[in-house]
Amino acid sequence: MSGQHRGGRVSAWRSAPLLLVALAIGGWVFWDGQRMIRADAHSLGARKQIVGWASGESQPASAAEWDEARDAMLAALDITPDNAALQEQMGDLYVVAGRRDWADETLRLKHFGQAEAYYRKALALRPTDPQTWASLQSAARRGNVTLLYSAHDVDHNSALVLRDFLSART
Repeated sequence: MSGQHRGGRVSAWRSAPLLLVALAIGGWVFWDGQRMIRADAHSLGARKQIVGWASGESQPASAAEWDEARDAMLAALDITPDNAALQEQMGDLYVVAGRRDWADETLRLKHFGQAEAYYRKALALRPTDPQTWASLQSAARRGNVTLLYSAHDVDHNSALVLRDFLSART
């Protein structure tokens, strides 16, 4: 009767490592889940505003609204800096600011530079995400890929960021 002590009881020492592993995994899942929930709570309103501003469905952001959205997104990124979707939306937020400050070239380029930095972070965080890359990689294998953009500025746009990122990977 291996594994049993006197009296017919199974040794608790054999199941202890499995229990510890299960507790560690459960703790990690709980910690990561609450982290994502807190980040979502901080950024939900701001993300809705950013989508509306970027798509043109809502009025352009005032400076105060933009600052409030930026602060909410930064608070969420403090909680989950590895969240590629939040990084991408920060890029969108800075594109909105660049459009708002279109007349001031220095300020516009500063905002677009910030947008580029956030887009690069988002790409770096999900370089193997099948949804992000599958169609692009498939097209690239067949030949040249045409990257389209809808920005007013031909020298600073998301297509150029993606081109540079893809060029660096090959």
